Amino acid sequence: MQDKILQTLAALEQPQRMRILFACESGSRAWHCASADSDYDVRFIYVRPLPHYLSIGQHPDTFSQPVSDRLDLHGWDVRKALALLRSSNPSLLEWLHSSVVYRADEPWLTACRALAAQSFRPRPLFHHYLAMAHNNRQTSADWTAKRYLYVLRPLLCAWWLVHYQRMPPLAVDALCDGLPLDTSQRESMATLLCARRGATEQQPVQRYPILDALIATLTIRLPEQPPAIRPPADMALFDEFLLHTVVPPLQPA
Repeated sequence: MQDKILQTLAALEQPQRMRILFACESGSRAWHCASADSDYDVRFIYVRPLPHYLSIGQHPDTFSQPVSDRLDLHGWDVRKALALLRSSNPSLLEWLHSSVVYRADEPWLTACRALAAQSFRPRPLFHHYLAMAHNNRQTSADWTAKRYLYVLRPLLCAWWLVHYQRMPPLAVDALCDGLPLDTSQRESMATLLCARRGATEQQPVQRYPILDALIATLTIRLPEQPPAIRPPADMALFDEFLLHTVVPPLQPA
């Protein structure tokens, strides 16, 4: 599948007049908890030629294709990505921290990750993860392993932000390892992850009373202890990075 992803990304650049700066896996595969039939959620950041950014006209700042053969492809223009990075957009930060990278302009990615760390604001992520957990908990769907993880993982991410004030790890195993879960909670999480990795997307699972109790406790306690407010970083940092991305450096004579 990786060869197909790389070929698909390469085939986009010339006809779409874009250069892909970074492409990664998002979602359950990046969280190391994919099921047997999980899609490949490929997310990327791209830059277009300089005249695109000098026009007063409105241009699309995203690109996507219909899901085909379990390949879900979606990208953001670098200007949109940097504007969202300044507000610590959770989706973008998870892309930048993904361990499954398909394409990368390494100097650009290194600089972008450094800018993300410099401008990181934990509170927007905290509220995003709480809202995600609430929405996934309220759905009328059966309790599948996927649904459990889509409720628990954001709650654990919010808990991580309260504890550490920094970006939580994407892998669910690493997230659990860094939090003060008790032995029974860890064992239940390990059982759930095994069930998720061996099941299909819609396969119901048994209820986990210990995890149900954990969900209830975190849902009540976490909103009472949000992380500290941090102001947005200076916009000039992002403008400068955008300029260096869009305008190619002069080549020596």
